[in-house]
Amino acid sequence: MIKTNAEEIRAEFAPLYLRYSGQTNPQPAHIEIDPEEKTITAEANPEIGNAVPMNVWHGRAHRVNISPYYTGKQVAEILENVDFQNMVQRVFDGYSCAYDGGNHNGRLTDDAKAALEEMECFLQEMDQYLNVSDSGVSVCAPEDWFSELPDLAGKSDEELSLLADQFRTEAESDNVCIDGDILRFLKDRRDGI
Repeated sequence: MIKTNAEEIRAEFAPLYLRYSGQTNPQPAHIEIDPEEKTITAEANPEIGNAVPMNVWHGRAHRVNISPYYTGKQVAEILENVDFQNMVQRVFDGYSCAYDGGNHNGRLTDDAKAALEEMECFLQEMDQYLNVSDSGVSVCAPEDWFSELPDLAGKSDEELSLLADQFRTEAESDNVCIDGDILRFLKDRRDGI
């Protein structure tokens, strides 16, 4: 049985979208295949630049790229897809690990390597099939999304917090991820900043 983080991911609106302050683009997202733990995990790469964890560097885990613009439901469907899991199982079956005198390094059979390439193709085809740009997550800054705001003068921080939650829910119902602090945006508008 392959363990996934599908249930956790399914509950989130845009689980793979992560953009750090000061960065213009979101972090790349991937599905990590860990043959030793028999797990597949979808996540945004928390490292800026090309840094990878040691288990990936030494071939004990492998990553395939996935769009950061999928909804949680879409990512969960990919992780639970029978064809995708069959490719993952081929990686698990073709994995071995050996100590080289300095590190434990993972090795894959030719079929396991082919399965990783097939996963990349599968995900690219899935991007086209799901048409992520139409059915996935769109991203907007608060100032671009909220063109008309109610009168915020005299509103308490608590009232603004409730309003921010309401706006977030409305945006998500339109498949829009607000990339920024909605509450901070509302407070700044209230305070005339």
